[in-house]
Amino acid sequence: MIFRVVSVSCLLAASSCATSKGAEVDDEKLSQLPREDRQAMIDQERSVEVAKANADAARVAAKQAQEFKIQVEDELVTATFQRDEAENAKPKGNKQAQNELTARREVAARQLAAAEAKNEYADKLIEFREADVEEREADVDLAEARVEQAKYESLHQRGMAKGLDRQAILDSERHAEQKRDEAHQKAVRAQGYAGLSKDNWEKLQARSQSTAKATSPADDSPVQPPAPAKYLSAKPVKAQPAE
Repeated sequence: MIFRVVSVSCLLAASSCATSKGAEVDDEKLSQLPREDRQAMIDQERSVEVAKANADAARVAAKQAQEFKIQVEDELVTATFQRDEAENAKPKGNKQAQNELTARREVAARQLAAAEAKNEYADKLIEFREADVEEREADVDLAEARVEQAKYESLHQRGMAKGLDRQAILDSERHAEQKRDEAHQKAVRAQGYAGLSKDNWEKLQARSQSTAKATSPADDSPVQPPAPAKYLSAKPVKAQPAE
């Protein structure tokens, strides 16, 4: 699965891709607001900056999942080779040697099963983190749409909203909220599948390690999954609908 950055241009632009021209408030009008109103707008726009920072963090986490997948594939190749080598080894004549070969084959088989489960988990982790990127990008669109609505409400309360397309602003927020909800549900499902896959891998990994206790440990430690993204929090923008 190829990692895709879907909305880089949206995040670098001054306004959201989900926000149409009719749903944007002219900054020239905002400059005519009282100082306290303009300060409130600045505070509310922080939610957009936080959402953008979180989207960046999600992209980094998704990239790390891709790197994890590459390392896991290398482990799978090694485990497959060791299993094949054990299966193709010829047993010696004495019973002790035959028992040792049987134990070696069992260890190799369980290590391969764990490696295959880990590889499947790596796939599911990528799917979840890519879905998380979509959700975080949708958060940006929603935060921007809500700020535009908040700007409109401030102008409306001062009697300065003449000529602004109120319905376009409300429709833009509604569309962004629907898009965000859909992305959230997708991410939740992907996270659930990734969690189940991880549980299966850890179970097989523990079984493999238990079987291998009597053998010498491997020289290389298995690669561990990347840490989850760390997200910032911000107070949501709440705008009351115009009367």
